[in-house]
Amino acid sequence: MKKARLITILLALVIFTGLFMYFRYVSNEVTESFMVIEQRVDKANEKSQLTNDSIALVLTEGYGQASERGRFLDSVSNQLDEYLSTLKKDITQSIENDGYEAWESSGYLDALFFESTTISQEGHEFIGRIDVYRTAVSKQFKTDFPEIIDQMENDFSTAPVLDSEGRQQNWLPYNYKGFPLVASMTKITQLQSDLKRTRLELFSALVNSEE
Repeated sequence: MKKARLITILLALVIFTGLFMYFRYVSNEVTESFMVIEQRVDKANEKSQLTNDSIALVLTEGYGQASERGRFLDSVSNQLDEYLSTLKKDITQSIENDGYEAWESSGYLDALFFESTTISQEGHEFIGRIDVYRTAVSKQFKTDFPEIIDQMENDFSTAPVLDSEGRQQNWLPYNYKGFPLVASMTKITQLQSDLKRTRLELFSALVNSEE
């Protein structure tokens, strides 16, 4: 009887260990997948930046009012992009010695953006930076390029959202609280990608408006 019980316990331990290793493997695979996505979006952002810089140069070479508006767009876009890049750098440096566990945890951004059930000062700054960019670009370009701005306002909206049960949730916790850090980093990189796409589309529209 004791031997049978011992065998049962050993089998349970083997099964438990196997399941643990499997889910650990899957967890690492998910993390690696997010990191690959992050790297690909970053590379796409770099290529987009080169194109944007070329158009920005043209706008400083005598396109009249379009040049002035292009420089404004450059300034406000760069302010948000630099903030997001610095945020990502700070996150990466803070956990660079912690391995996969840190990337799979939500702890860092939860502590940075939230204080218990409220949004922290850093969380409000994150929202505020996005709001300043969205409001400034919309005010400057909405009348002339409404379709581009409609998309931009959607991409950079920080308005409350409805969850899967139809309940209204604040934008920041809905998108960033409790998520694996690598997923949140990918969302921030996507914001940068949307920023560069919007910048490119508006530059192109400005050039075309002067031809």
